Amino acid sequence: MRKSFLLLLAASLMSCSKLFPVDVGTGEGRGIVRRIDFEHHMITLSHGRIPNLLNPMTYAYALKNDSIMRGLSDGDTVSFTIEESQPGTFRILSLKKIHPF
Repeated sequence: MRKSFLLLLAASLMSCSKLFPVDVGTGEGRGIVRRIDFEHHMITLSHGRIPNLLNPMTYAYALKNDSIMRGLSDGDTVSFTIEESQPGTFRILSLKKIHPF
């Protein structure tokens, strides 16, 4: 019994493409600017799902640099590129104002 369980467990782990539900890498999404924080170099976005990176949420993200926030205000709809360099460490690489959904 135990041997068959271990074989089944090994087979199921080998068939999985990942052991964790998210990937490290970059992704693109759309969202709404909720808060701009130049003092802490962060922006709070409400966004939809970003495939292989994030589920829909509202969260404050670090920025590659503050210049990508220029011309944006609270309530603007944006498209963005986000990077996860280590599991759980996110940074916005680019932001572009777009028309609402």
